[in-house]
Amino acid sequence: MNRNKTMLDLVCEVSRDARTAQEIVDRVASLVDTGRVRLNGNFRNVRFTRQESVPLKVGAVRRGR
Repeated sequence: MNRNKTMLDLVCEVSRDARTAQEIVDRVASLVDTGRVRLNGNFRNVRFTRQESVPLKVGAVRRGR
C-alpha cells in the first residue's frame, strides 16, 4: 500500500476487503491515526477521533419537505 493517498483512494482500497461500512471506517481511521497512511488533498494532516461503541449509521439522508 502506498503511504500517501487521497481519502477517496484509501476508502476505495480498503472497501475491497471490508464487509461492512463500519469496518471501512475503522480501518481507514486506524491506518491514518497510526501513521501508516498519510492523506493528501482536503484531508491532509487530519487525525480522527473515534468514540468507542458508537456505530456508524449508513442509510439514505432524508431532506425536509
